[in-house]
Amino acid sequence: MRYALSPNSFSNKDIVEGIKVLLSKRIRMGKITKRFKKEFAKFIGSKYALMVNSRSFANLLATFAMVNPMKENRLKIDEI
Repeated sequence: MRYALSPNSFSNKDIVEGIKVLLSKRIRMGKITKRFKKEFAKFIGSKYALMVNSRSFANLLATFAMVNPMKENRLKIDEI
């Protein structure tokens, strides 16, 4: 028996929008990304949002934010 690792993640509209970005030859921080960040920040009730290149990097940033020594209520990690 086979199990899919993930369902179809992209709709046809998503694929068309991705092709538009690739054809623009501007794949870093274009108008679409700026608009998405602004709308996403508003959606989650934040002043800012940040776009990163991967889920792994997003997890890394979230971890760093949680243990940031400049934050009073940070997650504290015992050294081994």
